[in-house]
Amino acid sequence: MLPLCSGCCVTYLSGLYPPYRMGVGTASYMQRAYADRESRNETPLSETLHFLDHCHKLGAAGIQAGLSSIEGGYPGKVRSRAAKYGMYVEVTARLPKDDSDLALFQKTVRAAANAGATVIRSVNLLGRRYAKLEVARARRADPPQAQDQASA
Repeated sequence: MLPLCSGCCVTYLSGLYPPYRMGVGTASYMQRAYADRESRNETPLSETLHFLDHCHKLGAAGIQAGLSSIEGGYPGKVRSRAAKYGMYVEVTARLPKDDSDLALFQKTVRAAANAGATVIRSVNLLGRRYAKLEVARARRADPPQAQDQASA
């Protein structure tokens, strides 16, 4: 079974990779992602295989990225390329919001395994995290007022 975790040091602590090499996540390239969306001229850096190639050129030990496709042979291509480069893959996946999303999440987990992912990372706050955290702070300060904010 593929491990699901939310620790920043899990990969290092597992002893799978040397401590002196670092992986790179697509979140490190948010400004580039915005520019890619606007230009539409080339393959975006966030495309998994393109990102893997880019990080290999940088000398990274691995990547943390979403899979650009969970269909067909794409995850296998990711696995093959990562193995060729001697890199690891950690997949970012969205948690299901409700039962209707569960099948897609399960398919993503299988695709991550097929891509050779050692870890699946996910964010547990769905939606606009800053708004949700503000409501949580308000609830602690004044529970009745927070109910008004949450329903607005």
